[in-house]
Amino acid sequence: MTYGFRPGDDSDLRAAMSNPQSLHVYGLAGLLCVLAASPGSDIQTVKDLVAVATGVPAREQRLLDGTRELHVRDQLPPVLAAGSGGLTLFRRPKDEADWLDKMQEGGKGDLFGAPAAVRNDRSLVLAAVQRNGMALQHVAGKLRADREVVLAAVSNEGAALQFADVSLRADREVALAAVKQAGWALRHISAQLHADKEIALAAVQQAGWALGDVALALRAHPEIVEAALWQSKLAAEFLVPEQSEMAVDAENQDSPRSASPRAVRRCVRPNRSMPAAASASVADGAELETLSSDDRRAVLLSALSRCGMELRRGTPALKADRRLVLAAVEQEGGALQFASRELRADRGVVLAAVRQAGWSLQYASLALRADREVVLAAVQQSGWSLEFAAPLLRADRDIVLAAVRRDSLALRHAVMELQGDAELLMTANWRQRRV
Repeated sequence: MTYGFRPGDDSDLRAAMSNPQSLHVYGLAGLLCVLAASPGSDIQTVKDLVAVATGVPAREQRLLDGTRELHVRDQLPPVLAAGSGGLTLFRRPKDEADWLDKMQEGGKGDLFGAPAAVRNDRSLVLAAVQRNGMALQHVAGKLRADREVVLAAVSNEGAALQFADVSLRADREVALAAVKQAGWALRHISAQLHADKEIALAAVQQAGWALGDVALALRAHPEIVEAALWQSKLAAEFLVPEQSEMAVDAENQDSPRSASPRAVRRCVRPNRSMPAAASASVADGAELETLSSDDRRAVLLSALSRCGMELRRGTPALKADRRLVLAAVEQEGGALQFASRELRADRGVVLAAVRQAGWSLQYASLALRADREVVLAAVQQSGWSLEFAAPLLRADRDIVLAAVRRDSLALRHAVMELQGDAELLMTANWRQRRV
């Protein structure tokens, strides 16, 4: 059991100080309290006791063991529980504590729009990326090189690897965690790891078509080829010639697994009636150059209609081609992030994107994030995309109501005046009960 004592409680303090299990907690001005702690105590329990002893709410506490901050899921280091050394308490500003609550109490972990102090705070960032790995794109540069932060991010969403510091994209454990979660993250790891058999196998087991990013020497490895074809027939596009028989076998059976990772799960099998170059990657310009202009356009349209996220691999000219980008965002709204600046300001393109994936609103131009029809379409598809709307529309009651009907948590992104609206609260509570 753990007990807290204030320095003013002289008799209790003296008894605790003589207890070899006592844990000392210090502030900048000196000793704050003494706890009788057991080695199995978790930090959340310690924070709760510190709150009782000092009056500092647990949510506002930062407890440091030397220079290392302890997190709520951590256990009290045995050396501290045994009475050696102590912890230092720093008080977190209330606005930062509010963000921490947002990260830990059902929030989506998005750091979009967070103040710099939050994006630089390691504990807040860690809480965010554990819920939403893609939040890594919004954190301070130094934390993108923090191994624990990046590992937490890619374990939640492998694609977050693209936002990690280059040194960690060469870290084998980080790369392996990323491809296990999203096979196509293989394209973001360092070049030397592309020839790592374990990483390649993990990637194709999660997304067969990640075979296209495997080192050429491993594309003929029977175990890797079999795993890729078993996961997705799309892997047949990337086989070396000697593996063609395996592709034929795969063509004659149904794969029981998903064809692609989360962001592109709607990609379907290639159209075998297309020219041979149709199976080429969007990035493989050399093969496309052999086709006529009309055939080349047909190939690209076919590829992007099957897998919109392939737009990321396109040339600047492709990303500025309205018809091709429209095909991509209609298949996967998130492909909007790879479109040219001009097309992210194109109302028709953005509308198509948000109708398919409301959260793609964050990639639209500022003007379109203030467009009522665009925002309404976004929140009707994904309520929490209200977060990316212009402030004026987050104060629009009809917009907020549409968002809350889709996702009760969207209410937190409305302006403060609407967060206390009786009808909106009732709608949010009803939605939560249904879920």
